[in-house]
Amino acid sequence: MPHLSVWLDLYAVDLTGDGAQELIVSHYYNKSINFGVYHANAYTHKIKEIYSSFQDFDEHEDFMDRLAFEGELLDDYKVLLKFPCIGYSKTVSMITDGGYRENELHKKKDNWGCINYVGMWNKNGKLRKKWVKKHGRVFLYTLDDISCVKTKDNTMQIELVRSVSIGHRSKDIGDMHIYLEYDNDSDALVIKNAEFADAKTAYKDLHMKTYGKLTFR
Repeated sequence: MPHLSVWLDLYAVDLTGDGAQELIVSHYYNKSINFGVYHANAYTHKIKEIYSSFQDFDEHEDFMDRLAFEGELLDDYKVLLKFPCIGYSKTVSMITDGGYRENELHKKKDNWGCINYVGMWNKNGKLRKKWVKKHGRVFLYTLDDISCVKTKDNTMQIELVRSVSIGHRSKDIGDMHIYLEYDNDSDALVIKNAEFADAKTAYKDLHMKTYGKLTFR
């Protein structure tokens, strides 16, 4: 269990499908959510951790889903989003999906002389490779929402929602929904699926985000 001198929210739900409930510990801090999932053995009464973002941060200085994510800027104002661990790959448009105007993607600096983190393309749609290498990172930002969802076959999953950012947290193109599911072989929660929501959809869903409270649906 995480040792934190803060208020934690506790939930009980059967994520492994064995009929016994696991304990989910959720903590909202500094614009992001941390959580852990723990299983108590009915015979030994020992508590086993099957997922923890607390531990991931301590060991890797990042979280499992963010470590598994890969993003890359492409020509023609495109962005490639990938989770190689599950074979997920999707190419999205900075214009139609991200909601940016084409002329916004041509400016290396904004009106105040600061770096324009979406200004990675020339007017012909070709990437500025040196500029991209220096400033064009594609990454998942803070964990904005966490839900417990039931699939059509009654499997329980944990859904995480993070914004997809370009270069800086202030520039995003939408949300990534990441689904964790219990894996019997590794006795842990693993990434099972992912879905991208464009900027317009993410904006509509903004009022639904609970920012720290686990929701069930």
